[in-house]
Amino acid sequence: PEILHGALYDTTIYSNVLGNSRTIRVYTPPMYNPDGPDSFEVAVFHDGLDWINFSHANNALDYLIFNSHIRPLIAIFVPPVNRDAEYIGDQQDPFAEFLTTELLPYIDAKYKTQKRPESRANIGISNGGNIALWILHKYPQEFGNAASFSGNIQSTTSSAFENGSLQSPRLYIDAGTYDLSGFLVLTRNFRQILQAKSYAHSYNEWHEGHSWGSWGAHLDNALEFFFPGNPVGLPEEQELPGSFVLMQMSRAT
Repeated sequence: PEILHGALYDTTIYSNVLGNSRTIRVYTPPMYNPDGPDSFEVAVFHDGLDWINFSHANNALDYLIFNSHIRPLIAIFVPPVNRDAEYIGDQQDPFAEFLTTELLPYIDAKYKTQKRPESRANIGISNGGNIALWILHKYPQEFGNAASFSGNIQSTTSSAFENGSLQSPRLYIDAGTYDLSGFLVLTRNFRQILQAKSYAHSYNEWHEGHSWGSWGAHLDNALEFFFPGNPVGLPEEQELPGSFVLMQMSRAT
């Protein structure tokens, strides 16, 4: 059967916190009905438009939803305005505040969303991986899931997770064995913090580099960890457990 496609909508939103505007793109799944009874989980993609332009994330969502690999969800593709400052610099906290106190309420008011933290995820690559983790740390009452692909995980973020305490987060982290210098080490070190905290997480190392080819190819791993569906032939009891999960493709040293 032909795969059904979701819809994409562009919206420009102004931030009073940051004093700037950006155009976000919203994906709604094929079965979305604004007048229907169903509400949907939410995934926020940092470097949002790049996820669509370079990795065709909307098509990946279509496929995963159509084949019941993940539950239907709404995706919010958020581009940066001042990327380094917002993701790893002095605008980290204002950006996190914008996303949580301005953008998220707008999305919740306009679309039929589920509003529990376990129903929301932040997803990012490289510097965007850092801000995805940071938002989970800063606003655990709003977001319960975060994914960092080849993350440039800052020491402030690692320290926050090491010294803080979260209720029941779920995290996906990965990196390439041919990644940018230091990024694999940052990811391995962050994994040790998650292990020490006994936080539920999925960890992967791929024999790949720092590229959209890698991140797009493994987006399904993160989405299936956060929002597992029930593909035909997969019994419910084979879904990922809610406790600690480790998936490692190559030996970490």
